[in-house]
Amino acid sequence: MKNDQQLIDDKKNFGYRIGFFAKTCYGSLAAFSKACDVPSTQITAYIQGLRAAHAEIQLKFYEAGLSIDWLLSGSGGMFARNKIGNELKIEFTERTKNLDSDDVDMGDVQGISEEELLRFIENSIFKTINDLISTGKLQVKLNLPNSSKK
Repeated sequence: MKNDQQLIDDKKNFGYRIGFFAKTCYGSLAAFSKACDVPSTQITAYIQGLRAAHAEIQLKFYEAGLSIDWLLSGSGGMFARNKIGNELKIEFTERTKNLDSDDVDMGDVQGISEEELLRFIENSIFKTINDLISTGKLQVKLNLPNSSKK
């Protein structure tokens, strides 16, 4: 059974995830509020941990593209597996695929699925290697197997 502090932390994380999703996917709380047809004052109360979002509200969040699994537990990615969630995920991937590490607030990484985080890291590594090669700070020597026939 959870102690009082764990319950408080759960409420904070729940609120943080709502705010993070709204900011990341909709640009603002007002836009998210409009998309899910929930008053922004009510969403603010969820973010601040002053109210609990009941099932009807959680369904509205889901319909606006927010994964309920991620919202409740922090597990998996933040995007719902529905049409809007898929569209938001594509938009998010497009926006972030060319970012370098200086553009990302590492405190926000918890909203990204493992797959998205790995893709971001991979893109960052390739960008860094290409930058180093193009500036002459890194030289690459390829050792190809000898393909001549004897």
